[in-house]
This record gives sequence, C-alpha cells and structure tokens, in this order.
Amino acid sequence: MKNYLFIFVIILLCSFRRKDNTPILDPLKIDVELLKQSIVDVINEGRIRRRKKIISIDLALDSVVNYFASKYEKKPLYKRKRKLKRDFYKISRNYGFFNSWFKSGFSSARSLYSNGRSYVLIKKEGRYCYGTNKQIGDAAIIRKPMPLYTYKSFAKYLLRKMRPSRNMRWIGNTEVTKIGMKIKIDKENFPSTPPRVEVLFVISGNVLPQNLK
Repeated sequence: MKNYLFIFVIILLCSFRRKDNTPILDPLKIDVELLKQSIVDVINEGRIRRRKKIISIDLALDSVVNYFASKYEKKPLYKRKRKLKRDFYKISRNYGFFNSWFKSGFSSARSLYSNGRSYVLIKKEGRYCYGTNKQIGDAAIIRKPMPLYTYKSFAKYLLRKMRPSRNMRWIGNTEVTKIGMKIKIDKENFPSTPPRVEVLFVISGNVLPQNLK
C-alpha cells in the first residue's frame, strides 16, 4: 500500500511540473537576444517562487560588458573576464554606472550535447546526426538526430557551467537586481562542430550600504 502511495505522489508531483514551452535552439541559427532573455528568465523563476526581487538587464552594465568583450575579443574567455574584473571601475563610470559592488563571471558550452559520441552535420537536412560520414552514407543505417536544447534548457545548462561557481550564491541574493552580459557565438571548426556559446557577465545591486546607484 505504501509503495502505491509513493508512486501516486511522484506522479502527482510530476503533473505539476511546468512544461518547457520555449522555442527549440537551432545550433545553426542561434537567436542571441532570445538566449540572453532566457538566462534572465531562468534566474527569475527561482526568485519568483521564493518571492524575491527579480533581476533585470541593466543597459549601462550591458555597455560595460560589451566594451570588454569587444576590446579583448581575440583573447580566451577567462582572460576577458579577468580584464573585466580588473578594470571595471575605470570603465563603468564612462557608461553612467556607479555601483561600488559587482561580481563578474563567464560560462561556455557547445550548442549541442554529444555525450562523447561521433556526429556529422547533414547539410541538406540542416541537422547533426550521430555517426561518422561512412555510417551516414550507408542507406541501411537509420539516422539518429542529436537531441536539441530548448532556449530554457540551454540557459540552465550555461548557468550550471558558470565560473566561478560561487557566483550562483550571489545570483540568488535578493539584493542583486542588475545584470549585464555579452553573448558570443564562436564558430571555430564550424560546421564540423556545432557553435560554442560564450557568455561574459556582470551582476550588481544594493549589496553594500554605501556608494550605490
């Protein structure tokens, strides 16, 4: 009887899970603005459940992050983040941002998850499938497309891969209400490999009591 009750509770809980109705992320045509908003929406989901203030994109912070992302575009992502952290105060005031507290970070992930298996882009079909070129050319083998992320699920994946990971506790802080970010689509070795998405970001808010915007 207890086992049946446990199964019933699990089914009931699953039925109340919110369905992911966000668009499918096409690795060949990524909507940067939609992905950016999806990251903010995922952060705010948890905040709304806990009745915390929501976080929103701050245009001044966006401009600051964009400055460093553009100036050091050819440098690795972690070095762009290092430059952003080191010189933030020198540049932020030029864009009208005067908060004395901020945290910077980055995240990076392939726009498709291969699970270590071989895959090939079938250009005529506009999709990646598991296998090698030889296997794909064999008509007897049924093609298996690689599963696609939704914008929401990919946003969650990027947040899980955030570095430094301790920023997650600051993102959960109710006083952190501003975020600025720059998303770059890295197409190195494309189309052999799906594009890599790189996110450089800054969060801020009234965490300290003085000298705040």
